[in-house]
Amino acid sequence: MKRQYTLEFVSATAGIPLVILGALEAEDYKFIGSLIYALRHGERYAHFLGILDASFREALERGWEIYALGEARTVFAPRHLRDAFGALYEKHSFILTASLAGLIIGVYIVYQFLFLVRGPDFAVFHPREEYLIVHEPFVDFWGNVANDVKLSINHRPMNIKDNGFRERLYLTEGVNRIEIEATNARGKSAYRETYVVYPVTSENNSGSIPLENGKLRALVRM
Repeated sequence: MKRQYTLEFVSATAGIPLVILGALEAEDYKFIGSLIYALRHGERYAHFLGILDASFREALERGWEIYALGEARTVFAPRHLRDAFGALYEKHSFILTASLAGLIIGVYIVYQFLFLVRGPDFAVFHPREEYLIVHEPFVDFWGNVANDVKLSINHRPMNIKDNGFRERLYLTEGVNRIEIEATNARGKSAYRETYVVYPVTSENNSGSIPLENGKLRALVRM
């Protein structure tokens, strides 16, 4: 139906909210929200348009029934699925419960096994090199360590504070083999070896210098 007036004019003249007028024309019953509300404003709109019979009301009621049926199907679909799953669970509840319990127990056993066989968690940040030469008679070790791990350096216990360690080890001339041993509460151990050569025989004495494996082996043989 073509209207001769703008919605703004109809809203101001008939006392119908503009958004409701737009929803009525678009048949947006979800926006209107109530059949009573739709009929009340729909009849006002019909009277403004000069429709005095019940045709407008009947059209509104028919449109609302179609809308309500669609909403009911939307709500029924997930409810139907829930009922189907509920019936399936009641029929096979013992098997499903036993399977779930078995899965949980299996995951727990795997976790405990990995926890038991996992080695100690620690990291040495300095020095990162496995082989190096230095020009000073000491070398500093520092890094992080997990809560349940104890450390020793060359069989001497290391002090751990706030999950970190820092240890200065004085060197002898020649090749120094330094071993850090980490042991966790489950008795698992891990080792980190570092070979440090002192004193520096190179002209470069600006700091620690990484050594190639071959050079270190040659120094050890000497």
